[in-house]
Amino acid sequence: MPLPVQAGFFLATPEKSAKGFSPRQGNHHPAMTQLASGSRRLRDYRHHYRVDAEAIVDPQVLPPTRRASEERRLEALVRLLRLNPGEKLLDLGCGSGWLAERCRQAGARVWAADLALAGVAGARARYPQVDYFQVADVYHLPFVAGCFDAKCVIQ
Repeated sequence: MPLPVQAGFFLATPEKSAKGFSPRQGNHHPAMTQLASGSRRLRDYRHHYRVDAEAIVDPQVLPPTRRASEERRLEALVRLLRLNPGEKLLDLGCGSGWLAERCRQAGARVWAADLALAGVAGARARYPQVDYFQVADVYHLPFVAGCFDAKCVIQ
C-alpha cells in the first residue's frame, strides 16, 4: 500500500544517510546511486527519509549528556524563532516531534510535518498535545501560501 505522501524535504549529504551508510566504508545505501565520476547522489530522497524515520530515538531515552545537549540546542532554536503566543509554526521534517512540542510549550500553534509516516506516527504518539501532525513532502506542501507566521527545517 503506498504511503499517503502529499509533500518533501531537502537532500541530505551521504554522511548523514540512514542505516550506517558511510562513503569511507564503501557501503552502498539503497537510496544512493553511484555516478560515473565516482561520486554518489541521492536517488530518492523519500526513501532516505522513510528509512531515517525508523531510526528516530525517543528523546526521553537519550543518554543524559546527549539529552542535555539536545535540550540546549532546542532552547536556542525556540529563542531564535521568537514565537508569540498563538502564532502558527510549520515544523518541516519534525522527526521525533521534540522541537514541535517545545514550540507548543512556548505558545505557538504547531503544524509538524515529516515525509515518513512512521516518523509522524511516533511523534504524534510522543507529543499528542501538538496541534497537528501530517505526512508532507516539502516539494509539494499541502498548505496555502502565507498561512504560517514561521517555518523551520531543522536537521
